[in-house]
Amino acid sequence: MELYLPLCVMEALSRLEQAGWQAYAVGGCVRDMLLGHTPNDWDIATNALPAQTQAVFKGEKIVLTGLRHGTVTVLLQGQPLEITTYRVDGPYSDGRRPNYVRFTACIEEDLARRDFTVNAMAFSPRHGLRDPFGGREDLKGKKLRAVGRPELRFQEDALRVLRGIRFSACLGFSIEAQTAAAMERCAPLLGCISQERIEAEMMKLCCGRHTSQALEQYGGLLYSLPVWQGMSPRGWYSSILSRLEPAPALRLAALLWEGFGSKGEQVLHGLRCSKRLKEEAAKLLAFMGTPLPASRYEAKKAMAPLGQTLGGLALQWCAAAAPGGEEALLLCRQVLAENVCLCRSQLAVSGRELTAAGFPTGKAMGQLLDYLLEAVLREEVPNTPEALLSLAKSCRKNSLST
Repeated sequence: MELYLPLCVMEALSRLEQAGWQAYAVGGCVRDMLLGHTPNDWDIATNALPAQTQAVFKGEKIVLTGLRHGTVTVLLQGQPLEITTYRVDGPYSDGRRPNYVRFTACIEEDLARRDFTVNAMAFSPRHGLRDPFGGREDLKGKKLRAVGRPELRFQEDALRVLRGIRFSACLGFSIEAQTAAAMERCAPLLGCISQERIEAEMMKLCCGRHTSQALEQYGGLLYSLPVWQGMSPRGWYSSILSRLEPAPALRLAALLWEGFGSKGEQVLHGLRCSKRLKEEAAKLLAFMGTPLPASRYEAKKAMAPLGQTLGGLALQWCAAAAPGGEEALLLCRQVLAENVCLCRSQLAVSGRELTAAGFPTGKAMGQLLDYLLEAVLREEVPNTPEALLSLAKSCRKNSLST
């Protein structure tokens, strides 16, 4: 299979080679190219030292945040490229990162420190594919196998246990027996890893095309994670996840609901993910925890907190997890398709307009808007300025007369 590199990567390799250095695209980008996928990131390895790499790209925008480990990030044609000196890692005393790195002139030594064989390949148009550990064959066999001694790889960085499950979820690969056994023995070391790194991997795992299969086979390893220790087997063995769109909020909410039920939102609050993701997942969890709507009014009330986007995701979960709810699904789909008024912000009159019409502000205004919204949801009045102002005046008149 012929591999094609983007122009910015070709330029970076060419400039390093013209300066007398070796240079390869390495790691996940090579794996993805061999699988026929478009890589998201491009990493380059070279025998040039960081200062020498900086000299080659003098005049370009350079970021030096990874300098301690030999990484120089160069911006070429708008694409950030991480260019790292070939290195050998020192001991990992904290189970997270090496105490030090030693630069080397040998690409094979650099590849030997990587986690899985499918990530331990290098490619350049000049030298072709370098694959000292059989990664290409493992790709063909859809197999994840650790580089070198499996247990050592996971003792160096316990997050690799979770990465292995994530690769299985995303690629649909099985994990080679010795590698899987070492992952099981080293899974308790995940307790040394920061929750932020854990949650980042968990979100990628949740959004894989083969998440259900991966969790069914390897989810038990995740009992070592404090937040996930209470997960019921139903969560790990759920077949629902892979039937849902890989939207982070939907996949996360479904995993929490399947594994924790009504306690899912409590677990969600303990996760270290973005505020927006938590808010969206919480809304979906609330929907999952309420009975399916049995009327058009109930469908509107169910969709109101969600809106169009989250509402569509909630319906996916219904279709996958709530067999027999065809009538409820139809009601909710109709409500979303008609783009009817579901919340205050969609009312044809605003608080400002009502204030201008002489209605009081503050708490009373909020109560009035809720009253108008309820009337619209029940289809007692159309959502037009004239009808709502008339109803508001009628409401004021009745309150004054009592």
